[in-house]
Amino acid sequence: MIGSAVALATANALLEPPADGAADGLELSDANAEDEIGMVGFFGPLVQPLKKRCKALHIFERVPDRGQGVLPEETQAEVLPRCQVAIVTATSLLNRTLDNLLGYCRNAREVMLLGPSTPYAPEILAAKGVTILSGTRVTDAARALRVISEGGGTMNLMPAMRKFSVRIRKA
Repeated sequence: MIGSAVALATANALLEPPADGAADGLELSDANAEDEIGMVGFFGPLVQPLKKRCKALHIFERVPDRGQGVLPEETQAEVLPRCQVAIVTATSLLNRTLDNLLGYCRNAREVMLLGPSTPYAPEILAAKGVTILSGTRVTDAARALRVISEGGGTMNLMPAMRKFSVRIRKA
């Protein structure tokens, strides 16, 4: 996994997303009250806004202990094919599960790749069925390095980054 992380970090350093993209992937999403949404990876700040917006929200995690109806990853193959919208963690690139997950999302009209490690590779990811890319880019390298050296996580890094979200394929 370390090799994958280095490769993805290198790609992200070279691939620059457009400066005019939306900050929030949910701004681009057409999820509605009739939809079932599958979320692979627990994105806490999105849970309540998504629950208000859809018929059902299915959240999958490797360790399903978050107390919000989180399902074990073993149920993805059964549940994701019935979802109209899927939100997939970019960590799936690192642990090499993205292709399997996208196979489960074959019936979804919209698939968002979400998270700080999301690469801006629209041609490659659109060909795999992804419709929205939502990630971050470092804007203040010195600050980011300081946060990392102090053991800070993603939330601590946010002041040193900017979010981007772009639609790459029509849903």
